[in-house]
Amino acid sequence: MCAARQLSLISLGLLVGCATDLDSLGGSSGALAGDPSLPVEARLLVLSADGSETELTAIRTVLDYRGVPYDVFVAAAEPALTASRLGSADHGAYQGIILTSASIDAVLSSSERTVLADYESTFAIRRAVLAARPDPALGDLALAVR
Repeated sequence: MCAARQLSLISLGLLVGCATDLDSLGGSSGALAGDPSLPVEARLLVLSADGSETELTAIRTVLDYRGVPYDVFVAAAEPALTASRLGSADHGAYQGIILTSASIDAVLSSSERTVLADYESTFAIRRAVLAARPDPALGDLALAVR
């Protein structure tokens, strides 16, 4: 298995409870920005570009097998992603976000990307990307596989 795919599966595992120690993976375990004491639902949001990605099938299979509650947002088929879809000012709807691939940013509008980033920052939410090449924009774990 290639290092990028292994890293992506580890990232997915972090969100569904398979792994917990980022230091042992060569990444950073520093605190996330935001307020982790704000309540969030024990649910994941899966972002898909068009709903036909093979990665979406893989993500659904793992989450269903583990019994993890989740919602799927298909960018090409749904209204714009809004802050109200993600929760309120003091209560988040999702404890983690999984992107089917790093290229989903090309499908999301700049306002959708801003809403997502603001939500992650406010509630200290982690993001995992299943299909991505190592890229400094994705954080320290992406640098660890180079």
